[in-house]
Amino acid sequence: MLLESCGAGTQHVVRLNRLRYGVERWTDWLIGRVNLSTDRTFEYCIDQSRARTFCEEVRETTSTALGDTTTWLMNAAMREMLVRRTSEAAGLPDANHQVGTAALALFRPELFDSHGVPRLSGGVRYAQTTGYCL
Repeated sequence: MLLESCGAGTQHVVRLNRLRYGVERWTDWLIGRVNLSTDRTFEYCIDQSRARTFCEEVRETTSTALGDTTTWLMNAAMREMLVRRTSEAAGLPDANHQVGTAALALFRPELFDSHGVPRLSGGVRYAQTTGYCL
């Protein structure tokens, strides 16, 4: 859609491109945040240097009040960007449901109760006894 603009007006293409850019940036931030070392691979990032920078920033501020404030502000900014650049009505609800179902299928069912709530203590025990990561 972004490359060919078939069936979409310029305004919609611009909005979609802004959303894409914002999601790419936040993806790099989230990957940088969970990486514990800058020596680890950043292959799932959009911009590896940006993700490494985020990783270094997180490592410098994790144990301080500044780190907590930074995390809170980044989460608020990410949420605000997504709310501002998306609409409440799903464009493709069936496709969204299929993607969500496929993503949830990646998780082992024994880690959740019958309502889909994670069994944290059971999951931790499961990971400890089997050697699998959660």
